[in-house]
Amino acid sequence: MPTSKVDIIKDVVEMQNEMVRTFQEFLLSTQPATSVHTDGWRPPTDVYETPDEVVIRMEIPGIEAEDFQIAVDGDRLIVQGQRGDVPRRPGTQFRQMEIHVGPFQRVIKMPGPIEESRVKATYSGGFLEVSVPKARGRKTTRVIILRES
Repeated sequence: MPTSKVDIIKDVVEMQNEMVRTFQEFLLSTQPATSVHTDGWRPPTDVYETPDEVVIRMEIPGIEAEDFQIAVDGDRLIVQGQRGDVPRRPGTQFRQMEIHVGPFQRVIKMPGPIEESRVKATYSGGFLEVSVPKARGRKTTRVIILRES
């Protein structure tokens, strides 16, 4: 709880910075291979591409590997789960809360066709890494435009 004008100004600046970050994420979400979110908290996520795969790396400490659900739905990779809260001592009074708990979901749009059967995930040191192999020999369909006579 702010106790001085300086504390209030710091809190307002922090809220403003968070609003700017949220707005920037919203703008970036219209680009390929970025994520869209739903209700809940959003783990920090990196998405990068190599010639052979798309790699998604999420920072999610404090959750067990079996508490993740990873699915491929068309051109989207969906990662969801839930982080529980730690038990607290009776009479606990918070001064600051920054660790997110509860459900989360990230939806990552893939930049092209993928090999769904070869998607692999590992979870170590609080990081979930999902490797999504790109489909080999992408098929293209040629469309012939007919002219009316």
